[in-house]
Amino acid sequence: MATKKVTKKAKAEVETKVEAQAEAKVAAPKAKATKKPAADLTKVDAKALKQMKQDYFQFRLDVTLGKENNTAKLRQMRRDIARAAMYLNMNKSN
Repeated sequence: MATKKVTKKAKAEVETKVEAQAEAKVAAPKAKATKKPAADLTKVDAKALKQMKQDYFQFRLDVTLGKENNTAKLRQMRRDIARAAMYLNMNKSN
């Protein structure tokens, strides 16, 4: 096998490219995701929680039947229901 001789000039070019890439990574950090504020669920009562669950069920049916296609909203609704239930249970114990 023939070995390829690396010249000093080629070696210097590679080193400068690597340094430039490293500087680019340091110079442009990734943007941090901003956290969206959750809905104010601390003051939810049992009636409102039941209504949220009914709305979630209806929306889930609409997605299944093809009337809606926003499946991300299902996840958000489910999490809001869980948060509201947590706050409701915390208020019951206090």
